[in-house]
Amino acid sequence: MTRFGALVTAVALLMMWCGSAWAQPQTGATADLRDRNNTTVASAEFAEEPDQVLITLTFPRQSPLTGTHAIRILAGNRCTPPDFSDAGAIFNPFGKEHGLRNQAGPMAGDLPDIVLGDTGLVRYTVAAPLATLRPGPASLLGPGGTSIAIDTGQDDNTSQPAGNSGSIIACGVIYAPGTAPVVNTPSVNFTPILIGIIGALLILAGLALRWTWPRRLKRSGI
Repeated sequence: MTRFGALVTAVALLMMWCGSAWAQPQTGATADLRDRNNTTVASAEFAEEPDQVLITLTFPRQSPLTGTHAIRILAGNRCTPPDFSDAGAIFNPFGKEHGLRNQAGPMAGDLPDIVLGDTGLVRYTVAAPLATLRPGPASLLGPGGTSIAIDTGQDDNTSQPAGNSGSIIACGVIYAPGTAPVVNTPSVNFTPILIGIIGALLILAGLALRWTWPRRLKRSGI
């Protein structure tokens, strides 16, 4: 039975390690930007860097979108066509004003315009220096969720609340790899916590078995 207790302890330690691994902060995210006809305009890959989040847009064909357009991160985790109004306002966890040239800004969701030229591009990268994928108020993967949107026009970077850039033409919910876009994401992920508690209880049970079983055998004369 001592071996059984050791086995229980080993399993518990493994479960606690798995819970800790699952609780590690995300370093990547994705989004599928679709238009009002539910057609993919671009896919977005988010990569955590030391001082910014890099967003790489990949367009499914050479020129689905041309010209210069505002792009922004929004504070909602829905993108319902045709107007995407439930995507929310610009992501603004620090209470700033809109505009990269605004002395009272910018908001964390403010991004430089994307300049695609007359023929469009296959890939385009833009940086979000005030956002993160790690836990914290500026996390794009926080409890409330976020989305990314491209507008019809350019951002003047001064007008409030969104730079007079027109309506949304494509929008996508930002989510971690291996998960689906989720609405009403819970504020706390209890899975790693529950695994840790179960692991701790199993460790205590294993130690108790290793401590008490030999004594029971001795008392019974075995």
